[in-house]
Amino acid sequence: MLQLLHTTIADADGQAAALRLCVLVATLVTVTVTELRSARVPDWLVGFVVAIAIALCRSIDSAVATVFAATAGLAAAVAARAATAGGLGLGDVKLSGALFALVGVPTALLGHLYAVALAFAAIGAEAIRERDRTVCEAGFQFGPFIVTGVAIAYLADIGWL
Repeated sequence: MLQLLHTTIADADGQAAALRLCVLVATLVTVTVTELRSARVPDWLVGFVVAIAIALCRSIDSAVATVFAATAGLAAAVAARAATAGGLGLGDVKLSGALFALVGVPTALLGHLYAVALAFAAIGAEAIRERDRTVCEAGFQFGPFIVTGVAIAYLADIGWL
């Protein structure tokens, strides 16, 4: 009986990991398309990610941890927005909070570091291609980099990378 319970819990963890990964991929596609079209992260998408994060909670403790993670993500993103003098949009701030809720604080923090590295690499590549140091003057959509960085960190966290 205990073996069956262990197998069921392990399967549930695997299914939750797969669902989180599917949500990350869907979020990446949606954020990329909407950011390129309108330079905005849709609020309904942020709400969807948070709803999935809450739905995956299996206890009150995990729900509290999810709310804490979302709060930590929002606080970190608000601090980053203040440090960049508004260079980080409010949609990116909300998206960060939602991703923290979905994958947890350590994974999301690492993912945001990956996002910054990816964004700097993209900016550098564009500057080299254009031979111009003012590449970012027209604006830079950071949302796709945030989701990509968090997805990479999550894949590493669950052992798929």
